Amino acid sequence: MKQRNVSIDILKFFAALIITNSHMELLYGDYKRKHQKFNRSCVRHQSTTD
Repeated sequence: MKQRNVSIDILKFFAALIITNSHMELLYGDYKRKHQKFNRSCVRHQSTTD
């Protein structure tokens, strides 16, 4: 009986994870835009407290 190479199985898992993640834009929404809004609100908050 052949032995399985565990490192190949791990590599396959990470490949599947990365490929699946790259197709999940619909779940994440427009992350960049949300992140930019958050940064702007933080800057405004800091400028009002000075």
